[in-house]
Amino acid sequence: MLKQALVGMLQGIPATVSRAHVEAVVKAYLGSFATKDMTARLALFAEGAQADDPVGLPTHVGKDALAAFWTPSDEGPAQFSSALHRVIVCGDEAMVHFTVTMVMPGMGEAAIEGFETLAFDAAGKITRLRAFWDESCLT
Repeated sequence: MLKQALVGMLQGIPATVSRAHVEAVVKAYLGSFATKDMTARLALFAEGAQADDPVGLPTHVGKDALAAFWTPSDEGPAQFSSALHRVIVCGDEAMVHFTVTMVMPGMGEAAIEGFETLAFDAAGKITRLRAFWDESCLT
């Protein structure tokens, strides 16, 4: 009974995008690092989108700034793979838990357990991304 009451409360959260859309965007976003497809990744974001990666470093504002931030990893020799653990959706926002593994020739392998919050506009584009990870997330 309590679980049903909590589900009912969640159903009252207004949303302009569906959970399925949010999950598809998250999967496309993570997958775009493995394929190094900047065009596909940028298409997921609204024009004035903001990204903090990780939170505490300067915010990247707009698609040009996002592209400049991602270009070194997309054009460099590192290879990326990711495992999506969980997507929590509340209205037009989500919390994502995943692990991204990076392999850099001559430097070895590292993994980051990441937690990101994403906000979406009515068109289903990401308007805000905030990445949370620290030293305890690195293996």
